[in-house]
Amino acid sequence: MKRIKKITLCIVFVSLLFFTGCSSKANEGDLDKKIYDLETSFKETYQLWVDMKNMGEIKNKEYPKDLRKVATDFKIIGDKAKLSSYQKLLSEQDKMIYETYRQLSPEIKELARTIEKSNFEQAKTHYELILEKEEGVKE
Repeated sequence: MKRIKKITLCIVFVSLLFFTGCSSKANEGDLDKKIYDLETSFKETYQLWVDMKNMGEIKNKEYPKDLRKVATDFKIIGDKAKLSSYQKLLSEQDKMIYETYRQLSPEIKELARTIEKSNFEQAKTHYELILEKEEGVKE
């Protein structure tokens, strides 16, 4: 009887070790996937932003809508990057980039509003300020 209890106890102990080890690896995998997803989202949003800057079709009805999407996505990405689970895994440079574009988000939304009002001179000024701040990140 004592032997069965010892075997059962060993099996339970080994099972706990096994499942505990698997769950920590799963959490590490989840964090890696979260970082990958964050980086992928940023790259896609940034590419849309670059494409929009290159096209410059501000009189197109969809342009302000796309600007709002870019601004919203930059804000979401930046907010996620500020979470402690991400902070541990991001480089200082990545943190700075995500934060800069998070901070540019309201200005990009304002640019969309200005374009919708057909105030293109003011939009040009907003756009130049955004580019100036963006250039500061690239240096």
